[in-house]
This record gives sequence, C-alpha cells and structure tokens, in this order.
Amino acid sequence: MRLGVSYKDILKGGTTNLQTGLLLIRDELELLVNFKKHGLFFGNNLGLDLEKYMYLSNKEATFHLIRDDIIDLLRKYGKVYLKELSMEFKQDNTIHITIVVVTRDTGELLQLPFQVSQ
Repeated sequence: MRLGVSYKDILKGGTTNLQTGLLLIRDELELLVNFKKHGLFFGNNLGLDLEKYMYLSNKEATFHLIRDDIIDLLRKYGKVYLKELSMEFKQDNTIHITIVVVTRDTGELLQLPFQVSQ
C-alpha cells in the first residue's frame, strides 16, 4: 500500500498527516488538477492549464482538448487511469468537470469533481 504526505497540509502550513491508498491518490490528484503546468516546484510538467480553452466557442472541440490534457496528466501521474469524464458548460463561463479514475494497483474507483473558470 502506498504511503505519503497530505500535500494540502504542507501548502497550508499545518501539521503533516500521512495518507494511504485512495486518500493519498485523491489528495495528489486534487493538487495536480489545480496546479498550472510547469508550476510545481520540482520542475516537471504535471498540472493542467485549462483556462486557455475557456475562450473557445466550439464546445465539442473544447471538450476534446480538455479531455486530451486530462488523459495526458493521468498518463504522467501513472497511479490511475481514466474510466469516465464528464463536463458541464455553464452560462457563467465555468466548466464543471468530473473525472472517474480507477487505481492501477487495487482497481478502486475514485470520483474527482473540479471546475475551470476564466
């Protein structure tokens, strides 16, 4: 079983807690989807820059571009693979995204909702 640190606590300056299994993967993915690409301190290209797609008018093209970026992120992350992806385009120029992933080692499902706005 994987063991790691809850990154949220490190970033907030709180006490560090050890996480295992699905909790660790959830915390890592929540961190990665909210980081800009090339924004992590150790210089890799993990992260998502989805704001650049907010100005496109073709929603189908936007969906495919965002999907490809998410698949690329998950491929680089390596602990999960994508099972399902849904997006809801809102009138207030936000996109609500929900990804469902399966862990590679245990086969557990994890649902992760997040949103992108201008």
